[in-house]
Amino acid sequence: MPALGILIVEDDPDSNEALRLMLEAVNYEVRAALSARVAIELATAHPPDLAFIDIGLPGLDGFELLTLLRSRRELMDTKFVAMTGYDFRLLPSAQVAGFDHYMLKPFGADAILNAVSTLFPASVGT
Repeated sequence: MPALGILIVEDDPDSNEALRLMLEAVNYEVRAALSARVAIELATAHPPDLAFIDIGLPGLDGFELLTLLRSRRELMDTKFVAMTGYDFRLLPSAQVAGFDHYMLKPFGADAILNAVSTLFPASVGT
């Protein structure tokens, strides 16, 4: 079974790198973007199985990015996880906007791996 392809969209370079390294350590194929524009390019060129998207991106926010990505045929099977440091009251908006899962920052490795295993149970341990 091929490695799960994951896209990280997080504008904070340190958080982006930490998440990338943690997921690569579990042998997932990871691509990372610091902006929505780069995320669109990466997702189109290499459609991921799963994308972690920060809601508070500059320019296009995570909700707008999700709408654009969901409109692309090559991404119709991709699962999307919202990552937010915003107030809990915004989390239902993530579900309404079409996210498959959401996580409140700060979170640890267990929360990341839980999100992956919830959406892709067969991928754990691959």
